[in-house]
Amino acid sequence: MHTITQLLACSPLSPPPVAMETQKVFQMQILDKFPIEGGQKDPKKRIIPFLPGKILFRRSHVRDVAMKRLRFIDDYCRALVRLPPQISQSEEVLRFFETKPDDINPPVE
Repeated sequence: MHTITQLLACSPLSPPPVAMETQKVFQMQILDKFPIEGGQKDPKKRIIPFLPGKILFRRSHVRDVAMKRLRFIDDYCRALVRLPPQISQSEEVLRFFETKPDDINPPVE
């Protein structure tokens, strides 16, 4: 399954440019590798979930927004692992969920 660090990767509590870019690159990789499942020819046949968009927030609501974003990311991750094995067990998906050194020892700001 996924770690909390991976789920919070694009939350407003972490550095958004790097995290969002990593998720965008991942999303593009699976859409390129699985164009039919990504709905490129027929949007009605898309089974790959859409990457949740960035949520705009005010400083006083950072935690609330992060928790709301976490729900969207959790839904996205759950949908990914429920896809057919050729996608859910693809090298790209497995690499995305692979534990990274920063998951174990997050950088201190």
